[in-house]
Parts: sequence; structure tokens; C-alpha cells
Amino acid sequence: MITGFDGLVDSWLTRFGAVIGLLGLWAAFPAQIWLAGIAAVLAVVFLLSLVWQGSDGAAVMARLNRDDQIVRTALAQTPTADVTFCDIAYALPDIRETNLHASPVERDMAFATRLGLVWPNVADAVNLARSQAVQNEIHLFVDPIPSRLDESIQGTRADYKLARTLEKAQPGAGRFWQLSGNAVVTSDHGTHVLIQYRSEYHDTFPGCWNILGGSFDPDHDHGNIAITAEREVREETSGVISIETRGSAIILQREDLTHYAAICFLGATTVKSVIPTGNKEGDCQWVALTDLPYVLSRPNWVPTGRQAMIAWLALGAPLQGQTNPIRRRKARRILAATHRAVDKAARSHN
Repeated sequence: MITGFDGLVDSWLTRFGAVIGLLGLWAAFPAQIWLAGIAAVLAVVFLLSLVWQGSDGAAVMARLNRDDQIVRTALAQTPTADVTFCDIAYALPDIRETNLHASPVERDMAFATRLGLVWPNVADAVNLARSQAVQNEIHLFVDPIPSRLDESIQGTRADYKLARTLEKAQPGAGRFWQLSGNAVVTSDHGTHVLIQYRSEYHDTFPGCWNILGGSFDPDHDHGNIAITAEREVREETSGVISIETRGSAIILQREDLTHYAAICFLGATTVKSVIPTGNKEGDCQWVALTDLPYVLSRPNWVPTGRQAMIAWLALGAPLQGQTNPIRRRKARRILAATHRAVDKAARSHN
């Protein structure tokens, strides 16, 4: 490193000499040669960038294939009924509404028609459902049912209670799958996980343990499922906990009993020092990683919640997509203990 006044003068003299030299070279060669040289340099840079992107894309695919196999192997050892693991990704899915500019009446009509209602007048079905259903919240119902996260997820918005009333209006009518955003939430150092005990008055899975999350809101989540997970965590902890989802692995699950297409962030972080208070939907609490085998062996778990927890452990209990050899070894030990505890609980129950 050059220091002192003399060194400073030397450095400026060197730069000045370099500039004079370049000007001399420019004068010595025709402009065409310079343009050809610049074009050649740009072409080389472009080709190198393509090679780099190709190798980077191959590395990403290799990681996804490896992680997919790891998760499926772990889930096969501890199967969870009524839920299907579909896909894993590290990029947010593309979510689109198919009837964004339709009126509420047009959306209701389209919803009833796509459910397969065959009444002489579909409007009669909609009007009857409107009279029987108390207005609830606008949710996104996906069609077709998503199976991959790298494909566009399309859906139509509808009032939740109206949709369920329409589904029950006629025997044999189809059912739409509802989109939700969930998260395995960890403390900032990853020593604890945040879980919820659902209220006994909950519409689905009352009195069961679950991770945090909820339904995608077309009006407020702006096509971003990460906003859904972050908003739901704030709501379910009465606004005292915020999470960071960037970098987290994302899995897609299908819950058969409730017809939820659930997108879950594995290892979203927050600050453990904040004590969650819960809300009317249930009470939240921090659980140490070492206690997870006992906690996950309880029979009263929401299927997507327990499956997501096992998938997170299988990947090495990452924090926003990052883990290390020590943490991976600890996660493997906890996962093995979870397999044994779940198997033991199943045998004793039978």
C-alpha cells in the first residue's frame, strides 16, 4: 500500500502515465480496430455470463432435487395422514387471479358454474347460498389444484362461507381448494420454534397443535404468499411478532380434509424475547428444539403443520435457508428421536 505524500504523487503520476499511454495507443490504431476489440470483449463477457448462469441454474436444480429427496425420505419414515407433500422451492410462486375485473355477482356465478352445479338456473343457486350464508372473508380458491411451485397458481376469489354453502348446495358438486400461507417460525438463534394450540371453537381442527399461518387474502396480500404468512403470524400473535421469510425453503402441501393448498416457509425467523399472546384462534408458545420429539408425537396435530415441522428438521432446521454441519447433526438427532416417539405413540394408541 502506498502511504505518505511522495507515494500519493507517485500514484497520480502512474495514473497520468497510463492515461497518456492509452491515448497514444488510440492514436496509433484506427477506430475500426478499437470498435472490433470492444465488441470482442463484450462478446466474451456475454458468453461467460451465459456459462455462469447455466452452471448456477444447474446447481439450483441439483439442490432442489437433493432437498426434495431428503424431505420425502423423512416423511416416508413418519407418514402423516390426510396431507400430501407436493414440491419444494426457494423462490416465491407466481399467483394470479383469473377473474380479477369481474363483478361480485359475476364471480359468484362463475364459481357456482365451475363447481359443477347443474341446477336449471345457476343464479338460483347463488341467490340461495347468499340467503343462507353470512358474509365472511374473501379468499382465493385455486383451480386447477397446484402440484408444483414453479408453475403459475391460478385462482378465483370468493367469499369463504358463500363458497362452502355453494359446495353443499348439491350432492356430488365439486370442491375448490383454498390457498394458504404458513410458516415454521423460529427464534433468531434457532433454539425454539413457535407453535399454536388452536381454539376449541375453531371451524377446522379444534384443539389441535399447528404452526402459524392462514388463508391468502387477494385484497391485501398483493399476489405475494410471503405477505400472507407474515400477516398471519402478526395476527395470531396479537401483533407482537413479525417474521422474515427471505431465503427460506418453501414447500407446497395439499390437505385433503380441509381442501387447503398450503404454501409453507421453513425456518422464518423472529426474536424469541417477545412473548406471544395469541388471539381468539388459539394460544401460541415457544417450544425448544430438544422438546420437539415429544411435542410432535402428540396425536392432535394439524396434518400440514406436523408434516412441515418434519420437513424443516429433515433439511437441517435451517434459518432463512441457512444451516451448518453442527446444526444439521443436531436436527438429524432430533428427527430420529421424533420418528421413534411418533412410532411409539402410534403403537401405544393401537
